[in-house]
Amino acid sequence: QSCRDDTMAKLGRGHTFGDFIRAARLAAAAGLEVIAHIMLGLPGETLEDNENTIRSITDLPLQGVKFHHLQILKDTRLAAWHQEGTVSCDTVEAYLDKLISCLELLPPTMVVHRLKADAEPRLLIAPLWQVSAAEFASCLASRMQERNTWQGRRWQGGAA
Repeated sequence: QSCRDDTMAKLGRGHTFGDFIRAARLAAAAGLEVIAHIMLGLPGETLEDNENTIRSITDLPLQGVKFHHLQILKDTRLAAWHQEGTVSCDTVEAYLDKLISCLELLPPTMVVHRLKADAEPRLLIAPLWQVSAAEFASCLASRMQERNTWQGRRWQGGAA
């Protein structure tokens, strides 16, 4: 979800980015399809952190990536932080901007399996976006066209 070990520890993920790298390489070597999940908007992370995560995965043996926006679910650590006012979620527009920046850094051949997450409505506290996956994809395509950008525009080469 992030290349920042401090973020992973804060969220209680139970593993480091190095652990993910080792697992991804072992799984790929065993012939398994490996897909990374990247969460944009994690507490304390900046756009630069998100971009560093993308740069950190582009040389791994991945067959794809799934993007998720931060969602606050009931009865979680994030829910308590949200109630305290120490964690908030991106607007659709802010998430689109982060996502575009990350897509520009992905290899053009990398399969993107997901653009945003959809939580069970009865568990979701925030954000309460009222946008379907199709509407979101359409907004993303329009915004990328307006900016004259594409997946891989800022990719620096590598193993993909």
